[in-house]
Amino acid sequence: MWNTPTLNQQIGAAGNAIGGGGGGSLIHTSSIGAFTAVGGTGGRGEVRLTYNTSCPLPIELMHFSGQCVDNLKTFNWSTATEHNNEFFTIEHSRNGTEFDAILSIEGAGNSTSQINYSSNFIEEDESFIYYRLKQTDTDGESTYSDVVHINCSRKVTNLVSVSPNPSTNLITIDFGSTIREIVHKISVKDMSGKVILEKDVLTVKNGNIVLDIGSFKNGNYFLHLIDKTSGEQIDVVRFSKID
Repeated sequence: MWNTPTLNQQIGAAGNAIGGGGGGSLIHTSSIGAFTAVGGTGGRGEVRLTYNTSCPLPIELMHFSGQCVDNLKTFNWSTATEHNNEFFTIEHSRNGTEFDAILSIEGAGNSTSQINYSSNFIEEDESFIYYRLKQTDTDGESTYSDVVHINCSRKVTNLVSVSPNPSTNLITIDFGSTIREIVHKISVKDMSGKVILEKDVLTVKNGNIVLDIGSFKNGNYFLHLIDKTSGEQIDVVRFSKID
């Protein structure tokens, strides 16, 4: 004698836990036929994301600047807040790309009020003209400031000027009266030291050239004037691109 399967035998149980599988189906065979029941449905799936909002930035840097006075390079910077800040490092570079550490200054650790820092030194090698501030926290992670340009060399006498500065589109590069009629190389770098533009120009006494910077991103740039023959840097001028 064949008995019809009960409901629980025919249909698999549904999954209850999140992501749980459903129960299996039942195939019941008797002398008069076979009954196939469907499997139970699986539990709902979820993707859970966890955010950690308790990790503030190591420092909030307000500014970093430098200047040269009588061959003494002086750097100043301020922080609005500090979190597990172990120390600062001033780094220098000849080309604005490859940096090495000069000196380290102890950080405040943790602070929620403004702290002003200052450091200075005399650097005998005048070929170092790019500087940046590196911050290192207690777990070894580091952040960097923008790059600043300082040149104490007495050979650099502002032979070249840029106007208007800042500019939205075109700048005029004016060569001073002491520039010889010779082919120089102009190199434009951004604040990270990346070369944006390079070209050879024939510089003429009391002459000028116009440079199109309309495609540049807004920001600060350094214009380098380099002697094409000797490779010696003659002057560096900072200018800004704005909308």
